[in-house]
Amino acid sequence: MDPFRSYDVRGLYPQELDEVLFEKIGRAFVLLYKLTKVYVGRDCRRSSESLSKAFIAGALAQGADVVDMGLCSTPVAYFATQHGAAAMITASHLGKEFNGVKMVLKDLAHVDDIPGIKALTQSSQWPDASPGTISEGSFVREYVTALNKEGIPSNKKIVVDCGNGMASLTATPFLQRIADPTFLYYTMDGLFPYRDPNPLIDPLSGLRKQVLKDKALFGVAYDSDCDRLCLVDELGDKIVGDHTALMLALSIAKKGDIVVLTPNLSAVVTQILESKGIKIHYCQVGHIYIKKAMKETGAVFGAELSGHFYFKSMNGEDSADLAIVHLLRLIDKPVSQLIKRYPMPPKSHEINFEVNREQAIAAMEKEYGTKEEEWGIWHKDKNFWFLFRKSTTEELVRLVAEADTQEILDELVKKISDMVFACGGKLQVLP
Repeated sequence: MDPFRSYDVRGLYPQELDEVLFEKIGRAFVLLYKLTKVYVGRDCRRSSESLSKAFIAGALAQGADVVDMGLCSTPVAYFATQHGAAAMITASHLGKEFNGVKMVLKDLAHVDDIPGIKALTQSSQWPDASPGTISEGSFVREYVTALNKEGIPSNKKIVVDCGNGMASLTATPFLQRIADPTFLYYTMDGLFPYRDPNPLIDPLSGLRKQVLKDKALFGVAYDSDCDRLCLVDELGDKIVGDHTALMLALSIAKKGDIVVLTPNLSAVVTQILESKGIKIHYCQVGHIYIKKAMKETGAVFGAELSGHFYFKSMNGEDSADLAIVHLLRLIDKPVSQLIKRYPMPPKSHEINFEVNREQAIAAMEKEYGTKEEEWGIWHKDKNFWFLFRKSTTEELVRLVAEADTQEILDELVKKISDMVFACGGKLQVLP
C-alpha cells in the first residue's frame, strides 16, 4: 500500500517505508514549504529512532536547522508549532509493525500537499543548499505547564492506561498534581506487549479490572502517541465516543459558542447541544480538517467519534491530556449516572471494510441516491441515518449507522454489508 496518505505518511516498516525514504521526506518537507527550521519528535516504536535520524539528515541536507525533541507525544510536537514547523515520527494508533510521520507547519497549519512531497521523493532532484545545524530541545515542561493552568487540584481517584506509549512520558507530571492516579503499562515499549496501541479496538481488560479494584471515579486509556483516548466508567464499561464528546462539549461551550463535530457522531449530540444554544459546524473526519474548521469558525471545541478532542485553549490542538483535565473538572459523580441523562438511540460501532472503494461508493450512491461529499455519503432517512466514507488513513471504507430501533439498525447494517460483499469486499479482520 502507498504510505503517502491524505495528510500524513504511514506504512509497514520496512516493507513500505524505510530510512532511505524518510531522508527524502525530510528533504522534501523543507524544500516544498521553504522551511528554515523544523522541530522533530518521535514516539517509542522500535524503528522511530532510526527513521527520525534519517528525516533529520534530510532536513539538514536541504538547509534547514533542526531542533531534535527526541521522545515526545504528538500533542507535545503540535505544541512546538508555536515556534515553527514540526514533524512527529509515529504511526499514531496503528500496530507495532507500522510507522510514519505527521508533518505540521507553524501554528498548527496543516500540510496540504502530501502528493507534492511524494513527487519530490520520487524525483530525488535536490537543489544545492548549505547544510543546516542541529540542536536538542524539549517542550514537555512548557506543555505540562499549559495543562496545569487549566487543571484544578483534586484527590479524585482515576486509573490511567498508558498502553506502553508516550503517555508514560507526559501523563505523570500533570495528573499527579490534579488527581490520585493509578498508572498501568507505564514503561515505554514500542512492542506494545499488553494491549493494542488503539484503545478503541482493545477490550482494555487490565484497565477495567483496575477501575473496579480501586473503586475509581473513572479510567482512561491513551493511544500510543497521546492524541486520542477512551473513557471507562466506574463499572468498568467502555463509554462510546458520542457520550464523551457530549460531556466535554457541554462543559466547555456556552450559549452562542461554536462546536465542530464530525457526521459520524450521534444525532443526539447535535440535538442536545443545539438545545443549549450551542452552534454546530460539521466537518469531515480527520484532524487537519477539524483544526482548519476550528480556526475558520472560531469554535471553542471539536470532537471526533474516534476519541480525538480539540481545544481552542490549546490553539485547536487535539490532546488526550487536556481532555482528561476537563473530564476531571466535570465528573463529580459516577459516569454511568451522568450519561443516563443523555440516552442514545441504537448505533453501530465503526465497521471497516476492505473493498474497492470507488466501486463500493458508486453502489451506495445508486442505491440511496445520496452523492458522496467531502465527508463521504451521509444519508439521512426519517428513522435512520448512516455515514459511509473512505478512510483517510487506511485503504478501507468505514460505516457508522444510527436508527430509531435496534431492528431497523440491524437490517440497515446487513443491507449495506451485503452490498459491500457484492462488490467483492470483506470485513476488516483485526490482528
